[in-house]
Amino acid sequence: AFQEAMAIAVSATEKVYFTSTQDPNCYSTYSDSASDILAKLKQGGFSRVVTFYHHEADTRFIECSFVSMGAVTSPDERSITWFGKVLETFSASRNAAGKPLTATQQNNLDARNANYLKNTTAGARTMDGKTVAADGRFIDEQITVDCMTARAREGLENLILNQPMSKVPATADGLALIGAALSFEFNKFIGAGTIEGFDIFLDNAVIDPQTRTCTGIEFVAYLSGAIHRVVINGVLVPAGV
Repeated sequence: AFQEAMAIAVSATEKVYFTSTQDPNCYSTYSDSASDILAKLKQGGFSRVVTFYHHEADTRFIECSFVSMGAVTSPDERSITWFGKVLETFSASRNAAGKPLTATQQNNLDARNANYLKNTTAGARTMDGKTVAADGRFIDEQITVDCMTARAREGLENLILNQPMSKVPATADGLALIGAALSFEFNKFIGAGTIEGFDIFLDNAVIDPQTRTCTGIEFVAYLSGAIHRVVINGVLVPAGV
């Protein structure tokens, strides 16, 4: 009940809630009627909730390690993915029998959009870097949305509030200043490799002279995304054929 209440509360903010469990029911067959906590949160479709399964979750709080791994970076400074990362001192997630998660158990966690540690050729690495949202939204995408929102807000506040003995005029020139302020902030995300580019649309902007509010400005940003897996097809044929 607490975790579901937290998920609902955080979803109304610009924050992300990380939680973990070691309940073995969480890697059982998934269905829309499953009642384990990871299933319930997945059914809620929360794009601001991240879950983690690990056999030591109750005593070692792996979600805190997961947060500390990725939260030290900002999408306007350096682009990362939360997939395939090392969580220091944590081994691969195991089942209740103390064995590595089977392929089926991993698939059942994947069905819940849950994260876990998997043994790979490079050691124990995080899978899959997702929120529990129904569309499987990746953590870095949600954080990018929040960071771009914050930088846009900051950029416009700096523009409007730092006009010594002047103002942002309610004219086409003012709209151009707004567009330039947004471009300045969004270009940081291009430099960080988070987005490929963006378009800002000022044509539908409306300025209300009574409230001195400008509405109707829109933008589209194009995520650069990431490659997590590679599938290669090939054949072996005799030499000279």
